[in-house]
Amino acid sequence: TRNAVIDQKRRDRSPALWQNGSMRVAIFFDGANFYSGWADSTGRRKIRFDVMADWLVRRAGGTRLWGAYYYTGVEAFPAADRQDHDQAAPGEGLDRFLDNLEYLPGFFVKRFQKKTRSRICPACGKEMRFTQEKEVDTTMVAEMLGLAAVGAFDSCVLVSGDTDLCPAVEGVRGLGKQAYV
Repeated sequence: TRNAVIDQKRRDRSPALWQNGSMRVAIFFDGANFYSGWADSTGRRKIRFDVMADWLVRRAGGTRLWGAYYYTGVEAFPAADRQDHDQAAPGEGLDRFLDNLEYLPGFFVKRFQKKTRSRICPACGKEMRFTQEKEVDTTMVAEMLGLAAVGAFDSCVLVSGDTDLCPAVEGVRGLGKQAYV
């Protein structure tokens, strides 16, 4: 079949990875970036992450999932800060999603508390408060390169559209690993 031919071509390009007939694939999800793309392009259709991970492993020429890492920022709204204690706190749906994702075999969720920032509106002088993700990209890059350096995986897939992560992909390739975006 066509898939068998593609798999054989991948094996021929990287015979060292196929010594034991096994190729370990790690998947790294940039959570906020992935969510934004998914919501915009699918209308928030439900995704089975276990099925998607299996598909990504096969597309990367692998035979097994070594680990799937989902990195994201999370809101921190203590109940005391909410005006209506009966309403769900912002981010509770995300927390439930992340909790369920952690139950999938081989999935690991890395949560980073968003930092609150403020700016003064130049037009009206009113303070505007917002939150930003911090440490997500740098931690993902450090862990991707660190795991590649110790030989934890043979190939990795980065699920993101963030061009800031391109140097990490090049670094993984520089360590002799295959990397796909």
